Amino acid sequence: MSSLYLKEAELQYCHSHLSECEFTLESQSKELAMLRVEQENMRAELVEARAELEQLLERWLEEKREEAKRMNQHNDAQQRRWQSFTNRLARLQQCTPECCSLAKTDTPVSTCAGVDAPLGYTPSSHPGSTQGVGSSAEVVIVVLYAFESQTCEVLEHKVIILR
Repeated sequence: MSSLYLKEAELQYCHSHLSECEFTLESQSKELAMLRVEQENMRAELVEARAELEQLLERWLEEKREEAKRMNQHNDAQQRRWQSFTNRLARLQQCTPECCSLAKTDTPVSTCAGVDAPLGYTPSSHPGSTQGVGSSAEVVIVVLYAFESQTCEVLEHKVIILR
């Protein structure tokens, strides 16, 4: 009989253990189902976040393209201005030996090849002119150039308008 009691106790223990395992299995099954739902929700959020990221990236790239286009236009304009400036400077710095000898004399600078100097002045084209008002205005334009004596390079020039 004692062996029967032992077998019955062992059987109860096994049933108890089985109940625990069934409960654990059921709990884990429910948890797994919840995790799968959560995973699906997270996947949907991930797809949505990736789409939003793609839109933001496209918008950012478009803004950067527009900014680059504006910068390129600005740089092109600056390049044209600098090119114009350097061309004018190069014309001013073109100095022939004849020009250097003229610079050492009283010959007008406007006769020097390659140098753009004003040859005349029309008062009507300048603000404050008195032409047509009954009085006459005499205007003297003086262009001063400073040349490097050995290389004939234009070091400096000034335009002075005397009224």
